[in-house]
Amino acid sequence: MNTTMNKKDQIENRIRKVRSYLDGESLSGLFLLNVESSNRPNLRYLTGFDCSFGALAVGKSELLFLTDSRYIEAAGEELNPLRDSLNLTLEEVGGKRLRSIGERVHEAMADGAGEIAVDPRNISLDHFNQMEDLIDGLTGKRGPCAKIRWVKDQGEIDLQRRAAQLTDQGLERTLEDFRPGMTEEELALKVEFYMRKAGAEEVAFDSIVASGPKSAMPHAHPGDREIREGDLLLFDIGARYGGYCADMTRTVHVGEPEEDIKDLYRVVLDSHFAGLDALAAGEKGSAVDQAARDVIERAGYEDKFRHGLGHGVGLEVHEGPRLSQTGEARLEPGMVVTIEPGVYLPGRGGIRIEDMVVLTEEGPESLSGFPKEELLVL
Repeated sequence: MNTTMNKKDQIENRIRKVRSYLDGESLSGLFLLNVESSNRPNLRYLTGFDCSFGALAVGKSELLFLTDSRYIEAAGEELNPLRDSLNLTLEEVGGKRLRSIGERVHEAMADGAGEIAVDPRNISLDHFNQMEDLIDGLTGKRGPCAKIRWVKDQGEIDLQRRAAQLTDQGLERTLEDFRPGMTEEELALKVEFYMRKAGAEEVAFDSIVASGPKSAMPHAHPGDREIREGDLLLFDIGARYGGYCADMTRTVHVGEPEEDIKDLYRVVLDSHFAGLDALAAGEKGSAVDQAARDVIERAGYEDKFRHGLGHGVGLEVHEGPRLSQTGEARLEPGMVVTIEPGVYLPGRGGIRIEDMVVLTEEGPESLSGFPKEELLVL
């Protein structure tokens, strides 16, 4: 596991990784354009500064950060420690902002020999066409940011650990308040309020609270359905802390469950633990998925588990690597992923159990701490 770094060291290490990638791909630079948060996570990852508008050009030796008057003062305070060590230039753009960015990046990168990558996953076709007309050598070749972000350093893991704790606290307080007759929307508001009250900066994604038959829909939206005796009640929730996301799912039951529901919960729980046991450095995501899927298939529910076992979590709630039947990436220590098997019975309800897990040199460690060993009865 990586040791804790201060923020300056973190950013310098990330820029070094980008430059190593550029050398290996014979690229002269990397260009990130963030318009209305289109590339916000990558820009934050490589600078430590969070904003809805800005651009970053990473060359072999130079680093150019551009933003507008809304952010220039705050960016100066945040990025000042990096000016000397990374040869960072910070500039304000105004007027025709995109044209100004393109012209300035072209000027800064003019000495480079080779192509400048701009990741097509994080830029609109319109913005790419505008930049292509202004910046020589711009190419829609995938940049390294997304994959570099798969492996977290200790500082990132600490933030995700805290986000997971706030998520646990939010659900605990919500269930203390629960009474039959409340609606899904009421519970979604409560859990978000309690996560924020505990210290979350915001929710990591739109909370899923699904009851009764709706819990059989993996990504159901909370509605005005009143929760009643005999319902399965599924919470898929996450807090965001320091920019980093948590993701956890727990399924509870309103009133005493029937035996087949208890049995089904045990199947999903056994599948969850099988996935955890299979999570190891060097293993493919597809193998971890299959280990969990085998448990559900042996129980006769092979057609009721309708999604992958998990995904990476970080500055975005869905990142790589994928733990799915098509997940070919090899797992490494420092990756933070979810383990979330589920069985969904249309017309009756669904059960999903999800932990956010960090893979360490010693094995997997669940960051989610809310109890799961038994089906909780409200």
